[in-house]
Amino acid sequence: MTFPFSIAVAQSVISPDVRENGRRMRDMMSEAKTAGCRLVQFPEGGLSGYVKSQITDWARVDWSALREELDAVAAHAARLELWTVLGCNHRLTPPNRPHNSLYVISDKGTLVGRYDKRLCSHTELSNWYAPGVESFVFDVDGVRFGLALCIEVQFPELFLDYAKQGVDCMLFSAYSDDPMYGILARAHAATNNFWLSLSIP
Repeated sequence: MTFPFSIAVAQSVISPDVRENGRRMRDMMSEAKTAGCRLVQFPEGGLSGYVKSQITDWARVDWSALREELDAVAAHAARLELWTVLGCNHRLTPPNRPHNSLYVISDKGTLVGRYDKRLCSHTELSNWYAPGVESFVFDVDGVRFGLALCIEVQFPELFLDYAKQGVDCMLFSAYSDDPMYGILARAHAATNNFWLSLSIP
């Protein structure tokens, strides 16, 4: 492992305007690089906006603009040589609902992978999202990361599974600022003996 390993935990403003979200994200990425960070983490829905708040109807989402902004963020990650983890809705082939996802972009600007939220609320499953099916881990400089989103913090078995996969640090992103999320996330980190990074808007 390479230490110290510096993570920038971005607390970005999330709006219905994906272009504005992208601009803010790239500005914060530049700040993270200037601060000497190796990886920057953004909140749930950080690029796309969050359902029920900024997104009230999937038909109104400009998926082309979202794709362009995602590509622009990836290009900026390559320029900065900065690993970037960001919350974004992922479109599936209709009539399937989108995933609520975390994208992982390498310091070369390559999409390394995507974590799709697996444990969704009744409302999300009824009206908004298709659940994911797999955990996701990735390594940077010998440090292994795992990913989780929002209400998944209420399921200790998810964090136990990541511990079994040898995760050194959990990147947990949420939209809610409920302080209980932070308390639960810290408890999982302590119980499973890994580091924790928590990003909210």
